[in-house]
Amino acid sequence: MWLLRILVIAVLFVQVLWMLSAAGLPIALLLEGDVVGPALEGLARNATAIVRATSTLEVVLSLAALFFFVIALVRLVRRTQAFMAWLLGFLCLLALRSVAGIATDIGGKPPAELFNQMLANLQEPTLLTANLIILGAQLLIGIAIIMIDVSDKRHWTAHAAQAV
Repeated sequence: MWLLRILVIAVLFVQVLWMLSAAGLPIALLLEGDVVGPALEGLARNATAIVRATSTLEVVLSLAALFFFVIALVRLVRRTQAFMAWLLGFLCLLALRSVAGIATDIGGKPPAELFNQMLANLQEPTLLTANLIILGAQLLIGIAIIMIDVSDKRHWTAHAAQAV
């Protein structure tokens, strides 16, 4: 189980880095400019372009997903239950994938029409494959986190029973 934990932590860490760039946060600004130099200047420009090209709702959902995935990552490292934090991050990611393209049209539409539009965006042929790959990989991460959480709970319950 320790190998699965390390693998999930590594994958979740990479995903957190991906969400940082998806939220448009310039990673280049977090690193020292003299060391990495011109290679990261392009990354900073791309991140700024991402922020300008996305709506406020998409940036907020990206930051929310990032926040919950960071919490899940920390909880996995600390050997505490991480599934609920991951689930909230996954729901933000699902909303982000389905909101693409309708964020500017939210203004006076009833909730039922917005929901139908979000479902249509998830099923759009050009985005369907990418959405299925991203959300499917994310679901696999969630299943692995459930397995780790159940294993940890069983371990600590047995450990507590031995202590008594």
